[in-house]
Amino acid sequence: MRILLASPFYSQHWDAGHFWARALSRLGHELVLWDYRIDRDPPNVECDFALVLKGSVNAFQQARRLAPVRVCYWPDALGREPVTEQFMFSTCDRVYTMVRPTPEGMTWLPGAYDERIHRPSTLAFQRSSIFCGTYTARKQRFLDVIQPADLFGNDWPDPIVRRPRYLHEYVEMLSRSQVAVNIHRDDGIGLTRRFFEFMACTFTISDRIPGVEEILGKELADLVSFTTPEEGRDKLAHFLKHPALCRELHEQETAKIRGYTYIDLARILTALPT
Repeated sequence: MRILLASPFYSQHWDAGHFWARALSRLGHELVLWDYRIDRDPPNVECDFALVLKGSVNAFQQARRLAPVRVCYWPDALGREPVTEQFMFSTCDRVYTMVRPTPEGMTWLPGAYDERIHRPSTLAFQRSSIFCGTYTARKQRFLDVIQPADLFGNDWPDPIVRRPRYLHEYVEMLSRSQVAVNIHRDDGIGLTRRFFEFMACTFTISDRIPGVEEILGKELADLVSFTTPEEGRDKLAHFLKHPALCRELHEQETAKIRGYTYIDLARILTALPT
């Protein structure tokens, strides 16, 4: 199937579009790649299917012009971009999101990770604990208390926070840390891809937001998630003293996220109407 894949691949170097492209290619699809933030018009090629990752008004208009079946993966809460959202619903056959509770007219589909890229290291740990992520006030409030050994990310006001890393550097840092600390963004609207990428690489503790228990199950979620900064601090201190327990629980985490790879999700997104 020829797929128009619309995503800010090049204009936003942290974009997940390249993971989606790899998954769709592995499934045997022919891809027409379009960064709608750089080029107003996509390649003028008729496609069987259009997959728009987030999107813009123009992205949805162009997808409607080039493909008879159109699907959107929308990562944000509704209400932020009402005009774009109107075009999304009016032009797309299906809309998927990681938002929880899931708005009407959308289907919950959290994830994802690439199991050939996001995986544990065979080398020794370099650090005890780590956080990677862009600055928000909520993240800082949690991390000021939890205090993982290393922090990496964009826009942090504190000069001790190291520059962001992506792709293989990012995986190398995570996979060589005993415990990763995951904090979701301020709106807490749903599981981000970091939740899955962290767990694929190393044992992870995470703030508990809607979706965590649905993926991990209540028993495991109770063990590895926290609702307050102080609870997160205490859990991190406990796990750092018990590396065997970290290994045991990480096996449970990886079992729970199995089925949420980009390839798994790409199969769902590209399913044609029967």
